[in-house]
Amino acid sequence: MTRIRKGVVLAATLIAAFSARASAQVATPSLIGKWGGVADVVVDWTKQRTIPINIVIRADDQVTGTIGDATLVRARLRRNRGWLARTLQTKTDFIIEAELDGQIIGAEQLQPDAVQIPFNWRDGRLVGSANSSRNTIGPATQRTFVAKFTLIRMPDLIVCETR
Repeated sequence: MTRIRKGVVLAATLIAAFSARASAQVATPSLIGKWGGVADVVVDWTKQRTIPINIVIRADDQVTGTIGDATLVRARLRRNRGWLARTLQTKTDFIIEAELDGQIIGAEQLQPDAVQIPFNWRDGRLVGSANSSRNTIGPATQRTFVAKFTLIRMPDLIVCETR
């Protein structure tokens, strides 16, 4: 083979490998399920200092749930770092990216368009933060919102009949 042909074959192989990896399922059995908890608000410009977070991670990487008073829309679980970032201990292993329907803090009219939820799975818990896609300056309702959380797996609802 000529040198150029070898380069083309190598490039095609790398593109195929990265494409296959990017489209691979992200959710592992340890992540799949219902998770819930209370997040501590990090920013100093809200009156409310905690918000509830409840999410469901499905096997197909789709995510449903709520953050504060808002509902996650078109939410998807993704990998957030590769081997180099893991080695350098930057970023988190996973991230949920979602649009929002409603206000995170209804009483304060805090309504960002979208949220990023980077997290790691640590000791059977999801540990991370919820970050809105807003500005760093300006009116409070337009600033970036940040809250840190530790979510625990929620048991499935068990209904017992009494006779």
